[in-house]
Amino acid sequence: MFQDDSIPYLGDKTGVQTLVLFVDPYCGYCNQSLEDMEKFAAEKKGLKIFVRHIGILGQNSEHAVRALLVAEKKGRYEAFLKELKKATHPLNQSQLVGLAKKIGLDADAFSRALVSDTIDELYQKIYEISVRPGN
Repeated sequence: MFQDDSIPYLGDKTGVQTLVLFVDPYCGYCNQSLEDMEKFAAEKKGLKIFVRHIGILGQNSEHAVRALLVAEKKGRYEAFLKELKKATHPLNQSQLVGLAKKIGLDADAFSRALVSDTIDELYQKIYEISVRPGN
């Protein structure tokens, strides 16, 4: 799961030391730790920090994580995350589709992908790893 170059990461692309950071997109503490890790990764040579989002703060968090996974699959993760961070409150599923459209993704395809088996399986796998490391 963490050998895929499309997974968002911070730091050194060829880093041999790795760290996995699990964050909820709507958690203030998580977002602060992500900012701290961005600074740390910039200072530490040879470190690659994989970023994985998990939905721990309710249904809107889960929807946001699924949307980030779809955006990641479509090569638009950074653009989507940038727009998501601008939100002043948790977004519902239709608002997330609106963000996808805003960054140039097809809204209908994005909506279908949100509920696809592929995204569901990936979401579950990430969640399992986050709550049961070592599996």
